[in-house]
Amino acid sequence: MRAYMVPEFGASGTIGERPVPEPAEGQILVRVRAAGVNAMDAIMVMGVYKDFMEHRLPLTPGLDYAGTVEAIGPEVEGIAVGDEVFGNVGKMYLGEGSFAEHVTATAALAARRPDGLSVVQAAALPLAGGPALAAVDAAGIGPGDPIVFVGAAGGVGGFATQLAARRGARVIAVTSPANLDHVRSLGAEDVIDRTAGDVAEHVRQRIPDGVAALIDNFHDAQGLVSLASVVRPGGRIISPIAQGGDQVLAGLPLTFHLVQAAVGRAGELGDLVTRGALTVTVESLPLAQAADAISRQATRQVRGKLVLVVE
Repeated sequence: MRAYMVPEFGASGTIGERPVPEPAEGQILVRVRAAGVNAMDAIMVMGVYKDFMEHRLPLTPGLDYAGTVEAIGPEVEGIAVGDEVFGNVGKMYLGEGSFAEHVTATAALAARRPDGLSVVQAAALPLAGGPALAAVDAAGIGPGDPIVFVGAAGGVGGFATQLAARRGARVIAVTSPANLDHVRSLGAEDVIDRTAGDVAEHVRQRIPDGVAALIDNFHDAQGLVSLASVVRPGGRIISPIAQGGDQVLAGLPLTFHLVQAAVGRAGELGDLVTRGALTVTVESLPLAQAADAISRQATRQVRGKLVLVVE
């Protein structure tokens, strides 16, 4: 099968041939039609987590997929050959991913792709939409509650902005100048240019009594410190990436939540899209441009999601 392969950490990959994998127990074999590009793909290629998680060289990145089931492994129920599915590959190691014509994936994380959801849209959902759902749930917001999103135009932020606005929250989106109108279109009531001075001061000018929650998909734990003052006592800070945030923010009158990927909620996300409750902002590229897609993702300046079309 054709696959994008990176021979060593930090190198640029090429399209080559590798064997079609066999589904193990609890897995399905999927003929990939589209593969989502995520921040983790750039991290994988650079070897940032190589000392903490198994990586198999040559690396084929790709954690999200949409395609057709071609085979099922032992102990798989409720999925048949020929089903159109999407989801996260769900492996305990990295390097045998979805930037390929075929991928094996954990059956329990696969969802049937509903009518009205394209393969490109489906491939964009799991690893960005799952944390967005989890983050908005953790925020505990209701109608009229003010909430700030930092990194509101990316994959996670774009989905979370829409989900919070649908719940009636007053969304204040922090993003780059080029994306101000875009996040307004996603449901943000107010926007802040992250390059125009102190973001925390801008938030305080708008919400002097403090916001109910802050969802930050941009900063590490230390970067949250300067923004914590915008959260009112008893409020919440939520992040999918700020490891150690609970320690850095200890002693402050707020709660910190480090949300998990929640990749098992692909079906829920697909239903939201087909009902018109969630919009997928996506740019598709051919598999041959995988290296470019990973490089662009590493800049953290992508609007919405990048998806590789494999077929």
